[in-house]
Amino acid sequence: ATVRVESATCEEATDVNKTWATDDSPVWGTQYRHRVRFEGLTPGTRHCYAVEPVGGSAYTNFFSTVPDRNTPVRFVAYSDSECIPPTYRDKDGADEKGCTKEWEIKGISGRQTYHVSRSEGFASNLWHMAAWQPDLFVIAGDLVARGGVQMFWDEFWKENAGANAKGYGDYAGAVPILATIGNHDLYDNTGKSALSFSTDKGGRTALNKFLSYFEFPTNGDATYDQQYFRQDYGPVTLLFIDTNNGTTGSVSPSFKSGSTMYKWLESNLADAQKNARFTFVVQHHCPYSCGKHNGSSDGQTAVPIRNALSGLMTRYGVTAWIGGHEEQVEHATLKGTATLPDGTTVPHTVHVFDLGSGGDGLKGKATVTCDNVDFRAY
Repeated sequence: ATVRVESATCEEATDVNKTWATDDSPVWGTQYRHRVRFEGLTPGTRHCYAVEPVGGSAYTNFFSTVPDRNTPVRFVAYSDSECIPPTYRDKDGADEKGCTKEWEIKGISGRQTYHVSRSEGFASNLWHMAAWQPDLFVIAGDLVARGGVQMFWDEFWKENAGANAKGYGDYAGAVPILATIGNHDLYDNTGKSALSFSTDKGGRTALNKFLSYFEFPTNGDATYDQQYFRQDYGPVTLLFIDTNNGTTGSVSPSFKSGSTMYKWLESNLADAQKNARFTFVVQHHCPYSCGKHNGSSDGQTAVPIRNALSGLMTRYGVTAWIGGHEEQVEHATLKGTATLPDGTTVPHTVHVFDLGSGGDGLKGKATVTCDNVDFRAY
């Protein structure tokens, strides 16, 4: 196939051409991703590109290069789409149209009926998000329901790109996706019952499939490279971290004080405080919530995460701390003191968002005390 990049429109003269063979650059032993790198493009410019397969029709779309630090940007964030292929929906179908589930709606408790399927709800969410014409899509984990199974990833891309997604702009073909790893992205084919996302073959296979679809900036950690990373985009610094350590052993890095990822996070928070106008930290597990994991004792609880990291968020003046996992929409505030680069201390509030309503089913009624939450929707 040949890829060409042109300025402004696909009708204008070609700027760059590159060609790859059909089996070039397999990543983690798969043939599902091919990559072409273009260099020397001007920051903050829009380009058309075309992918022309041998003997097939060309696919065309647009992309924009990263703007400078003085250019305003817009991004949208969500989590927990947990894409499921049709052949699995009878097995994982508790969140499908017509079923009922225990959750509250504006004070009305009891079992409520889903009026749309997961895929219909996700498509509607994407349509509304794409209508805002964001520069970035940020996903706080759980992109798919079983990350170790290829057809779940096929479903994710089917719903986000190509002909099936044309109704809302085929956004994955035009807008960068930045994502952190969720616990479901590490599930193998056995699903929830086995929770085999550890050092075994199933968990490692799932992780490798996740990494095969994205090429994030390196973090310098040979063991966990790209599982946590930094992306500067215009005046914004986004720091993505992997918080699955509670149950995944060595597949995910430790987030505890003194760990390699913790030290990396603190170093990058300090640098962002000096050089970025806005700093966002993105992880899968929402640290403050009314959801069932807020006070639970399982490996996916928010408690050790917030105990380990809340001090860093206030100390370095983080704008917002973004998570999901609880499959609700919530806003919380974390109040503390920021220490500016010159040593001055000032009161600071970190905004905490639980954005876990991407498409998967809603969680049930909370059984724990809410922490710092001032808005909650289902």
